[in-house]
Amino acid sequence: MRIISGSAKGRKIKSIKTMNTRPTSDKVKESIFNIIYNKVDSSIVLDLFSGTGNLGLECLSRGARNVTFIDVSPVCIKTIYENVNSMGFSERSTIIKGRVESKLGCLKGNKYDLIFIDPPYLKKLGIPVIEKISAYDILDERGLVVVEHSAREVFPQEVKDLIQWKNKKYGDTCITFYIKGGKNEDRSLSGEF
Repeated sequence: MRIISGSAKGRKIKSIKTMNTRPTSDKVKESIFNIIYNKVDSSIVLDLFSGTGNLGLECLSRGARNVTFIDVSPVCIKTIYENVNSMGFSERSTIIKGRVESKLGCLKGNKYDLIFIDPPYLKKLGIPVIEKISAYDILDERGLVVVEHSAREVFPQEVKDLIQWKNKKYGDTCITFYIKGGKNEDRSLSGEF
């Protein structure tokens, strides 16, 4: 895994040798960032189930103002620290160890432009996390939630006040994008966010 673009372009991301971690492939990552490229610079980002920090690190390389990483695994947290420090991103990073479902409540009052959710496949964690994001109102009005999940999992068109904006499939991997509904629903039709 490498950083695709930005200040750390080409830098290798330290990986984790465990069956429990499934990093986003470079192909899928590149596709995600081709879609969201105009949202990343100066953004406030939340990277949930961070693993190695792959998606958040890509955001930092592309000019994100700050990325908050959350993962429950001590090995993942150690790896994120190592990756953030080796790339010189420590001043723009917040790293939290704990279960995503319980740590989200601590973020009430914050607003994020981009929220990445990449839970273990087929564990049914994605939708409850999206529900909490909505309940705690931590997504900015023009923000975007990006969920990576198994193509065998179907995500609903609406989760509370969040509506599906786009869905892309890459083999067994699916990326589903959500935006805030209501007054912003016209964005889902126009393709803008």
